[in-house]
Amino acid sequence: MQHIEIIGNAETAAEILALTEQWGQALSHHHLAQLTQDYAEDVKVFDVASQVEDLQAYAKLWQQCFPYFGDHIQVQRRKLKIYAADTVVFLHCFSKILGDAQPSAEDVPWCRTTVGFYKEGTRWKVVHEHVSMPFDCEHQQAIYLFAEP
Repeated sequence: MQHIEIIGNAETAAEILALTEQWGQALSHHHLAQLTQDYAEDVKVFDVASQVEDLQAYAKLWQQCFPYFGDHIQVQRRKLKIYAADTVVFLHCFSKILGDAQPSAEDVPWCRTTVGFYKEGTRWKVVHEHVSMPFDCEHQQAIYLFAEP
């Protein structure tokens, strides 16, 4: 298992890691309701190719993306770091999403991912998610990270 750096409350970080694992399992089985259950109604998602402003748009984005990845979707993460407090958590890492409709894992670039969680009552909700690639402003193009970060 890869090293995960935790800053702050270890119990809170364990809760977030469990939610992150559940999200990955829901994604792998195309279970849209489970995929979105821990997202706030007014979640803001800044994805590599789009921006969505609420939970319904987030669900629609995944419905559109499922065919691109095919069956058996999996998430890989590297350099996972969690900043955990009592009611707010930030997680960041490098990630890639793979499916059997894609070429090999080596042909899929790594993205930078940041997820912000907020505790509503007793439940954690994703309120912000940002997935990006580095960008070369001079040449106006994305920088693809193929080597393991």
